[in-house]
This record gives sequence, structure tokens and C-alpha cells, in this order.
Amino acid sequence: MEIKRPETNTECQLSRREMLQGTAAGLGVAVAGGLLAGCSPAGEQRPASQAPAITPESLPQRFSQEEMSRRWTSIRAAMREKDFDGLLLTDRPDGGADVGWLTATGAPYAVMALDGNILTIGGEGANLHDGVETREVDDDLNSAGINAAIRELGLTRGRIGVGYLQDIVRLPEGGFNYTTLDRVKQTNPQARFESGADLLLTVKLPRSTEEIAVLEKATAVSEMGLQTLLQTARPGAVHREVWLAVYDSMIAATGELPVRLSLRSGAEGNTGELPLNEQMQAGTICNQEISASVLGYGSQVNQSFLIGGPAPADWESAAQYCIDLLYRLIDHIKPGDRIMDSVEFYRQEVLKRGDGYWGVVFHSGGNNDGPRWGPDRTEAVDAVFQEGMVFTIKPRIPIKGLEAPTAQFGEAVVVTCCGARSLGNRNIEILTVG
Repeated sequence: MEIKRPETNTECQLSRREMLQGTAAGLGVAVAGGLLAGCSPAGEQRPASQAPAITPESLPQRFSQEEMSRRWTSIRAAMREKDFDGLLLTDRPDGGADVGWLTATGAPYAVMALDGNILTIGGEGANLHDGVETREVDDDLNSAGINAAIRELGLTRGRIGVGYLQDIVRLPEGGFNYTTLDRVKQTNPQARFESGADLLLTVKLPRSTEEIAVLEKATAVSEMGLQTLLQTARPGAVHREVWLAVYDSMIAATGELPVRLSLRSGAEGNTGELPLNEQMQAGTICNQEISASVLGYGSQVNQSFLIGGPAPADWESAAQYCIDLLYRLIDHIKPGDRIMDSVEFYRQEVLKRGDGYWGVVFHSGGNNDGPRWGPDRTEAVDAVFQEGMVFTIKPRIPIKGLEAPTAQFGEAVVVTCCGARSLGNRNIEILTVG
């Protein structure tokens, strides 16, 4: 995948400190109770926030008509550049949403041409925006509905880009239903069906102001989930009860299922995706991957912390090195630079301390269908930072003398004309609970 080097705005009105702290007025959502209140090392509780609690009613209910029109204009400009007459879209079997991003519906398929309305096929729920129409299907035969849409839009002889056909991020063999596409091809022998994966990803990665605002809200709710974790994790606490408390707090705030919730004490954060019947042990490090959902958009946060004590000997050193490296990575972001160059910078900085853990370090925010960059990974290796891209930057530093977990601190950021701005509102520091 090739993402074009953008023309960047060199007139920056924000200082580096302002960018990291977040200055987009009206976009932030404060977490009731004050994030991390009552945790060590400060020794005193922070004052409770006076901001209203986050509730589903306080969050955006849908994307605006203007935002949807912007997406259609962008995707059609890319279609013309790639010589596509139309697109045939479906959603990933493991999550992610081409159809949802394009139509704000839960339909399983959509067809669009270079002009006219976008036609969704099957599914339930009304269309929320002008420019999208639903075509019902009988007996769940989606191929029949797709064929009718192709005829209606005049695409029977066209070159049609197919979403999730092949060479998809984390789905190299694609995710489009074979039988459905085979029947569509047989009915439209004069049309050409080719992968539209690069086109769709290129257009979706740079986020609009409205999308960034939603991702900022999602970050705030993720931080609320982290706050619940810090309030409930204790030596002897049952993982199941802690996990469910975090899960319930995020659903109560958004009315949506979290995009990701995995937490574990004494193991990596990605090993506790479901409630477990085990106790948290004193002296262990708790890691997690917490990503709430707002309008289907997720934004992950990560915060290693110590449960009780005593701490592993290298814990504080590894944690501080990881926090410092996180902010060095944020400071390293410049629009137009290759993302993999920052990944290599990360690798070298980790190796200065010792062995490394080569997982994901740049995790795309949004619909769970963007690339994840890290050492030795091969996704979107030629991509460059562009204004509007949103990532969680989540370095890991091994704790010497400990097989697992590593120290990991992750912050969601948006790329700006001058570098990067944090989407979160918490203090990232070394913490002990219980």
C-alpha cells in the first residue's frame, strides 16, 4: 500500500506542550471523579472533576450529513484516480466497517458508483443520511440484491473495486463471501472485479475534524474504564469481577460494547480478553488493552501499574524508561515522515536498554481495520504520517528478571501540522494500587 506524502501546513500556532496536553476546544470529555485519583505515588487524592458524567445521551448520536458527504467526495475522488467505475463493499468478518464507514448503517453490503445514491443491500435499520438507499433482499440472497444494484447504477460493464477481496491488513486472503461474489461475477460477466483495499484504506486513515472529536470522546471513555480498573484491582481481587466492572463502566458511559477489553495481572495485557476465575497477586504488574466505542470508533489506552508489593526490582526503571520513550516517540512524529522510520527509532531506543519486545507500537484508532506498525511487521510499510491520522502509541519495555509482563504505557494521539497532539487527559506516571 502506498500512501501519498501530503502537503503540510508549516504555520503552526500551537506549542509542543499545548499539543501534547490537547487544546481542541469542546472536544475533550472529562472523566468524573478525576482519573487515577487516590493512587500512589502522589500520596494524596486529586480533587474530583466537576465535569458531568459521561452518558450515552452526552455523546454524539450519529455522524453529520456534512461528514458523510465529505467521505463520499473523498472516496469518489480516489475512485477516479484509480479508474474504478464503482465499489462493492462488505464488512470484515473480524470487525471493522467499510460499509459502516461509507453509509453509517449495519448493512452487510453496499454498492456505489461515481455519482448517484449509495445502495445498501440487506441488513436492518433505517438509513440515517440522504444519499443512501436500502435495497431489500428475499431469503437472504444478498447476491441477488447486489446484482440488482449493479444494474440500477449502470455498472454491468464497469471496473468495480471490491472491499476486503485480498491483501487486506491482517486478512491476506480477504474476507468477502466466496459464494456471494462468485454469483455476482457469473451474473455480470462483462464487469471487472478487482481489489479496492488500497483505495479504501488510503482514504480512511486521515481522519476529519468530526471523526477526531469522536475518537477523543472514545479515548475519554477508555480512560474511564482504566480508572475503574485502578479502583478495583487489589491483591486477592478476582479477575472476573474486575473485568466485569470495567466492562460495565464503559457500556454505561456509551451504550456500546467496548471495541477491546483485555486485562491481566502477572501476564501481558492481551491475554485476558474474557473474565477469568483467578486472583490478582500482590507484587505483580497489571497490563491491559482498553478501548471503548463511540459510534463504532475505538481508541485504546494502556497503563502498566503495580498491584500491592513488593515490586520487581527493575519495575520502576523499566516503567520510567517506557514513559520517557513514549513521549520521545510522540515528539518524533512529523507529517511526511515514514512511519516505519519511527518504528526503527523505537527499536534502537529499546535495544539501548537490553532485549526488546517486538509487537505493535503504532496502533491505528477507528474501526479496527487499520494497520498496526511495529518492528518486523509488514503492514503498510511505505505509509507516511499525515495530518489527521490517529494512533495509540504503545511501547513496551521488558522488566529484567521477569518473564511477563513488560512495562507498557500507551497514549492516543492525532497527527497535526506540527507533530502530534494527545487525545487523552490522564497523567501517565508510575502507579501502585492496593
